[in-house]
Amino acid sequence: MKNRNILMTGLVALVLTIISVAGASAQWGPRGQQGMGPGGPGGGFGGPGGGPGGLPFRELNLTEEQKTKIRTIFESAMDGGDAVREQMHELQDQRRAIVASDVFNAEAARELATREAALAVTMNVKRMETENAIYNVLTAEQKAKLAELQKNRPAGPPQGRRGPVNNNGVQ
Repeated sequence: MKNRNILMTGLVALVLTIISVAGASAQWGPRGQQGMGPGGPGGGFGGPGGGPGGLPFRELNLTEEQKTKIRTIFESAMDGGDAVREQMHELQDQRRAIVASDVFNAEAARELATREAALAVTMNVKRMETENAIYNVLTAEQKAKLAELQKNRPAGPPQGRRGPVNNNGVQ
């Protein structure tokens, strides 16, 4: 029973991770969400949190050409994410069906968890591919400055974000 609770907690954590990654990818979009694209705070770059992967665009002094290239990368990543988001919605529907079932089907749950994990890997690889493409738009000087900024960045989640809370209300 304890192992089952641990497994269920892990599965819930995985789904929450998938959802948060999907939400984060939506916020990265060039469509003005959360200051990441044109029209957001700070002209779309360097808003709260900077950019994908925490890239501090404002501090890197991007040229207009670099901003245009990065917008194109964002747009491409967002356009390619529609199929993944649709898969996530389908998996969420399947999860709800498994949870709401009168009899728990462990085999179906395992199969679903495996598909969720594979989707999470796909999303993470796509995010890293996007971050790499953006990184390679930077000049050598900007890359050096980025390395220095990342080295001096405080450890832990960005300000204003809180980690999961356990049953005792403790983070």
